[in-house]
Parts: sequence; structure tokens; C-alpha cells
Amino acid sequence: MKKIICTLLVAIAAFATYGQFFPKTGFSITTASSDLNFDQGDLKEQLKAGFLVGAGYQVNFGNFAIQPELLFIQKGSTSKYSYSGGSFSVSETTKVTLNYLELPVLFKYMMGPDALRIYLSAGPSFALGLGGKGNREYTADFGNGPYTEKIDFKVKFEKEPEGYEGYDQYIEEKTDVGLQFGGGLLIANKLMVDLRYGLGFTEYNKDSQVSSKNRAIQVSIGFLIGN
Repeated sequence: MKKIICTLLVAIAAFATYGQFFPKTGFSITTASSDLNFDQGDLKEQLKAGFLVGAGYQVNFGNFAIQPELLFIQKGSTSKYSYSGGSFSVSETTKVTLNYLELPVLFKYMMGPDALRIYLSAGPSFALGLGGKGNREYTADFGNGPYTEKIDFKVKFEKEPEGYEGYDQYIEEKTDVGLQFGGGLLIANKLMVDLRYGLGFTEYNKDSQVSSKNRAIQVSIGFLIGN
């Protein structure tokens, strides 16, 4: 993964005189596409907000362009589990924020006058997990009143230590490979307003009950510097 990032950064530098550099920032709306295997109870995934910041380089070829970027982006999800049977009920809400260093490489097609250009984009993305955090709220009622427990935990992209009994979440799959596609507006060849959808292919959470992949909507603005 690190070799891929270094190679693409060298390629960006090689084209530095033929394109435009741009910083960008925005927000992400993410969730996890999960294959669930629960014999009892109900588990639902919900949207979670985060932010992104980084920079990119647009190499122009007429109406076409290649646009690599390097971003810090937050992903994750909110999940809610509930079960009730007889006099017993339990519910659990878990919010997880995953921090990634992400490298999308987009291929763009632009149309329209210089004052206001519309573009479509698509391409692969490669991400490296940096860490994260989460919290869990658990409520159970055994018929004698509810009991509630709140837990904060860290997310670590590494193998779980043998015999670990704490609350931290360990994710062995540190890389995330996916596809991004979307479009946006380029105003006066300077201001870029971008909307895209990220489809993760890598299963980052594997156990007997849940297998999850990242899904992300990104909304951002960037300002092109250069030609």
C-alpha cells in the first residue's frame, strides 16, 4: 500500500507543469454495508457524519483529466441492535469512527464553457487505516427495571492481542480498496464543487455474525491553483 502511494505521488510530480494543484475540504456521510447473520434480534445500520481534508492534482487533456488526490477522511457507521423475548429485552447502539488516509485516482470528463463546466468522474481508490474511536450504549431489562452501561473504546488497525479482554476494537484489514464515482461543477476553472459516492470492496470487519464494507458519500469544495 505504501509503495502504491509513493509511486502515484512521484507520477503527480512528473506532471506538475501540465495541471493544477488544489486543496480541498468537505464532509462525508458514511455507513457500513453489512452481511448480517443473527438468529435472534434485529440489527440496523445507520448513517454517520464525518469530515475530509486534503489535496489533489488535476492533469488536463482537453475535455479529459486525470485527478489523483490524497485525503484524510473519516468513515464508520452507527448500528442499533434490539431484542426482546418474554420479560427480557436488550438494546445496544454502537457508533464507530474510522480514520483513513485515502488515495483516489479519478478519470474526469468535462463539458461546457470555462465560466461553468460540468464534469463526471470515476476511478479506483486505495485507503490506509490510521485508527479510530467509538462508543457503545447497552441497555438490558430482565423484568426488574432497565440497566444501562456506556463504554468508550479505541479502534486499532492491527491484530488483536492473544487473550485480550478489553473493549477496544481491532481490525486486522488495514487497507481498503474501492471505487469512487460522481460529478460536480468547475466554476471559472478555479472553484470545484464535488459530489461522489465511494464503494468499498474490502471486508474490514469479519466475524461469525457481521461482515462489513465501507460506503461513503463525499461532498467537498476545492480551489484550483495554477494554469
